[in-house]
This record gives sequence, structure tokens and C-alpha cells, in this order.
Amino acid sequence: MRFFSYHGVYAEETRAGQPFEVDLTLQLDLSAAARTDELKHTVDYGAAHGLVARLVAGPPHNYLLEALSLRIITSLLRAFPAVHSVRVAVRKPHVAIAGLLDYSGVTMERRRDQLARELQQAEEQEQQASETGKPIRAGPAS
Repeated sequence: MRFFSYHGVYAEETRAGQPFEVDLTLQLDLSAAARTDELKHTVDYGAAHGLVARLVAGPPHNYLLEALSLRIITSLLRAFPAVHSVRVAVRKPHVAIAGLLDYSGVTMERRRDQLARELQQAEEQEQQASETGKPIRAGPAS
């Protein structure tokens, strides 16, 4: 998928915008769809594309690619209950840095159960921080 948007950390990225590329792999049981040849037994690719388009090409945010990737994964898992895991690659093909490269990008994968645990832990940390007034320490990224 290809989109133009204004996500980024630097002022130039949010002012001028740039292209983004997104690849998705959705894992789910496809046996019923294969047997019946009915869309209701799988994921509607158009709906998945629309969801990703709203996140990537929608209102600008100061997203790291990592944060945008996790938001895509979380939204897809919420929208499509049959999906067990999502793998997303997000790339910026035109990066304003010194040096030659084809793109800057990240790839992230989460299983439904893994993401649920991470979200629960984050929620608990936020509640603890609000109760104690101590800042939240970020854990290792993947």
C-alpha cells in the first residue's frame, strides 16, 4: 500500500509530507474461506486497506515508524476478531538524511494474545504512575 502523509519527528516531515509504504501479513484460519469461497469467512482486504489508509493518510501526528506500526497492528486486531496475528512493515522511501539508502523502515509483528498482555501492562503502569506521580519507564522496543 502506498500513501502520502505528514507523520514524522522533524518539522520538514510534518510540513512537506512524504510517501509511506505499508506491507501487511494477517494470519488467521482460512479453511472455511477456502471451502466455501465466501468473503464472510476471511478478512475483507478492502476494509483492511481502508483502516490502514485512515491511520497512515489521516491527520498528521509526530509518529515514529514504530508507533505508527503498533497503531496499525492494534487497530487491525480490534477490527478483525478472526485475525490471530499481524505483521506490518512501514517504510519511508524518501528520507532526508545524509547518505544513500533506499528507505527507512521498521517491521513489527504481534499476536493477539501478546498484544493483549502488553496493553494490560501499559495500562497498569499508567495507573501506577498516576497514583504515585512517578514517570513511566519505557521497556525495550521490538
